[in-house]
Amino acid sequence: MGHVVIIGGGFAGVWSAAGAALVRGDADLRITLIAPNEHLVLRPRLYEPEPDLAQVELSRILEPIGVEHLRAALGVECRLADRVYIELPFFPREAAVASAA
Repeated sequence: MGHVVIIGGGFAGVWSAAGAALVRGDADLRITLIAPNEHLVLRPRLYEPEPDLAQVELSRILEPIGVEHLRAALGVECRLADRVYIELPFFPREAAVASAA
């Protein structure tokens, strides 16, 4: 079984997870989104009144499409060429590689 690990629960991370789930189809592929929070904030202008109302629980988005949410903050980052290697105690090193945009 393959394993895709997506780091970040903002728009880019959530849409990446949704895209991976769509492409996965019936293949045996595990998808995990790592984010420290349980919500996707719908607007970046947090200075507006009541920004707490502009968020959605990640579980409402991820569970129906079969994506796991691991609530964690990341630590050490090492940039090499076009990749970011992140040391995580609970994942093998090769599983935690993200494209550096």
